[in-house]
Amino acid sequence: MENEKKRFMLPGDVIGTSEEYIAGDGTFESDGKIYSSNTGYLEIDADEMVARVNPVTSMPVILKKNDLVYGYVYGIKGSMTIIEVAKVIGKARGISMSDTMGSLHISKIQSDFLKDATQAFKVGDIIRAKVIQVEPSLQLSTQGKNLGVILASCRECNLPLKREGKGLCCPQCESRYSRKLAQDYGNVNE
Repeated sequence: MENEKKRFMLPGDVIGTSEEYIAGDGTFESDGKIYSSNTGYLEIDADEMVARVNPVTSMPVILKKNDLVYGYVYGIKGSMTIIEVAKVIGKARGISMSDTMGSLHISKIQSDFLKDATQAFKVGDIIRAKVIQVEPSLQLSTQGKNLGVILASCRECNLPLKREGKGLCCPQCESRYSRKLAQDYGNVNE
């Protein structure tokens, strides 16, 4: 992308006409003129003739359906697990504060029958999940090989648990635990 022009813009500043440019991210068209909708720097794609205004500060991430997220188990009550979503995988910015609490119904934990959500999760576990619904409430799923618990601690020693077969084991007290594990348990990259 070539920068034909790179100047600071405020919302409402005129960039040019719709005959010169196509309105891209951070811009809008009205009455044949292209305006900035962001505070940021103008960027013109000389090949496509698209005008963009890249914001000075990134906006918080708004959760969307099919986003993969990291979160921690905040609580388990009956057939519902409450998850505090901490991060969208692959995004550098934090999540909009109103979007961080989600629920995970027992039917969305795994493909096989599960009698009790406490068989899959414990409060404090760090999980990887998929957003399956955003409105009217945030709903998550851990069905899938790479979804589920990615880090858990021993209830007795508070040390990170090691994977042992299909379960977890404490390296110090040798307590054993079962969880709905992600295939790559213990390998957190972000």
